Amino acid sequence: MTLNANDSRQLLTEEQAANILQISPFTLLRLRVHGLKGRTGPAWVKMGKSVRYRLGDLDAWIEKQVVRPGASTPKIGRPRKTERASAAAA
Repeated sequence: MTLNANDSRQLLTEEQAANILQISPFTLLRLRVHGLKGRTGPAWVKMGKSVRYRLGDLDAWIEKQVVRPGASTPKIGRPRKTERASAAAA
């Protein structure tokens, strides 16, 4: 079975995946291991000691990151002092 360049099952190295996402390989590693600000990275495939990313998983992860104007976005992190005061008063 051969995979063409557009096949969503194509396996990419960490460097290739980071290049597609336009982030550093270290950022991709942090997303996979720890997450950043409550967000996790794209799904990955573990093959022995190697980590690979499927092109389809990268596309799905990118789509999840889209923020639509006017849509309520979940707040990440600690609330500001003014938000804590208004929540306590309510």
